[in-house]
Amino acid sequence: MKNFREFVVESERKTSLYDPSIPIIVYNKNDSEYKTWKPKFKKYGWAIGILEKKMIVWDGEAMKNLSKDEIIFVESHEAAHFKLGPKASEVDCDWLGISMCWKKGKKGAAKVGIDRFVERHGMEFDTDDLPGYDRWIGKSRRVSEDFIKECRTKDFEVLDVLKHPDRYYKSLNTVDEITGGEIIKHAWDLYVESITKKKK
Repeated sequence: MKNFREFVVESERKTSLYDPSIPIIVYNKNDSEYKTWKPKFKKYGWAIGILEKKMIVWDGEAMKNLSKDEIIFVESHEAAHFKLGPKASEVDCDWLGISMCWKKGKKGAAKVGIDRFVERHGMEFDTDDLPGYDRWIGKSRRVSEDFIKECRTKDFEVLDVLKHPDRYYKSLNTVDEITGGEIIKHAWDLYVESITKKKK
């Protein structure tokens, strides 16, 4: 069996967006050590912050099913564990993770943490801690609603437009505004919400 250092060198790696001194290791199912890590991922989650080695280890297979914003938020949560120390609670790490995402301009990732805060902790995240969040989310919702309305007026399939906005650029007035990942995600959420309501 290869020792840990050799495996780290072979594995895909990068550094954390929130602290360049924290390396990120991604284990995929083809890696020799993935079987060793799989039970740990199952127990602790998609990403594990190893405080004593100051590194974040990711389940590469789980990453394939996550959006970019979800990955960025999870990374921020793990980075928060390093900043707050071993006794930090999950609530504190989510709060700091959301704040770090917002400060870095990763608005969609911050929204991921906010949207899951009640489910994870039984309380709402106070968006007053994020300057400009309420204005941003209001604009995102308005642009998303306008976008969905325009798609329906022109009989375009919303999902196809979200996947290939370039094809519809000349046909949709709002498409240039919705190319930001966070607004596309918000438009999709609203679209799913509207379909769900119709089925009830």
